[in-house]
Amino acid sequence: GLPLAGNVWRLSRDAEGCRRVQRELAQAQSDDARLDIVDELRGHVWEAIRCPHANYVVQQIITLMRASSCTFIVDEIADRGTGAVCAIARHTFGCRILQRLLEHWPDHSARLVDDLMTEGLLLCRHTYGNYIVQHILEYGTAEHQRALVRGMRGHALALGFDPRAGGPLAKAVAHAADEDRAALAQALLREGKVLLAMACTRHGHVAVLKILQLCDEPERRAASIQLMAQSRRLQSCRYGRTVLHCLLGAGVPLSDGAA
Repeated sequence: GLPLAGNVWRLSRDAEGCRRVQRELAQAQSDDARLDIVDELRGHVWEAIRCPHANYVVQQIITLMRASSCTFIVDEIADRGTGAVCAIARHTFGCRILQRLLEHWPDHSARLVDDLMTEGLLLCRHTYGNYIVQHILEYGTAEHQRALVRGMRGHALALGFDPRAGGPLAKAVAHAADEDRAALAQALLREGKVLLAMACTRHGHVAVLKILQLCDEPERRAASIQLMAQSRRLQSCRYGRTVLHCLLGAGVPLSDGAA
């Protein structure tokens, strides 16, 4: 086979080669040895993060290495501009890179998040982008988190009825400051049957459970009343039954008008 030195980029682009590069990175005896491998990807990051094989190599680099020794990875993404960063968030492989960056190099990724915030609400409703929003809410700065949650409050109706936005809503309720959590819950409660719609979807029902578990008594009570008024509808669907079980476990009485 090809020697590793001088062929890292070439090897990273096929299924067997990328596994070999990952193995060499994991087994390297020092950071200097890893840097010798990583340096061969300079100038290729943009192509690598969209490659079905090389993206795994970049993910492993982010997981194993210090951000300060691999600044070119963030630089080569950021230098493409705001629209390109948001496009990566929508990419089936690129979104994984942004997730790893937020998990392992949050401080070095803040400027990428600045770009992502320009389309934060749109990304909430995207098949891949919603996972990036979830990561910003979980790993991002308090300022980014607060701005996202406040934006979500203003679009509670659209987000609540979109199954793809259930994950971001759940993370927002779980990680927001108490005041912002309450305000988001109130915005969802004002939209009538949004909470019921969320309770019947895979990710949305997690957001509903978070409201019932983490919000203060006024929001919990209002949510319980709305949901128990539709207890038969909850009983008829898989995720709704989980929510109903939570309500009954909390001692919420069945509504007389449940139908």
